[in-house]
Amino acid sequence: MARILFRLANVPEIEANAVKSALEQAGVDFYETSAGRWGLSLAALWARTESDFERGREVIDECQQHLDQLPHEPTASLGQRLRERPLELLLTVLAVLGVLTISLMPFLNAFASH
Repeated sequence: MARILFRLANVPEIEANAVKSALEQAGVDFYETSAGRWGLSLAALWARTESDFERGREVIDECQQHLDQLPHEPTASLGQRLRERPLELLLTVLAVLGVLTISLMPFLNAFASH
């Protein structure tokens, strides 16, 4: 039965690629699932067998120890991330406003008719 080797949520792409590469080089049989379009699914690397899981965990631990020794880039601030993805911010704000409008419309109509 498949087991989760490594969750990919909030993992930098460089680290995820390094882990996948290390697993492939070690011959660990694994597969990847994505979070999907809406981010509702589990993004992770899965081991197909128990022996692959045990070997995969060893490989991942070694890989992460190596990555911890490398210099890290500073994390982007909220302002920097918003400047990098203005369309995502705009669409999120519009979606929130749309949900609020639909949710509050019955109440606003009830008070407007009196």
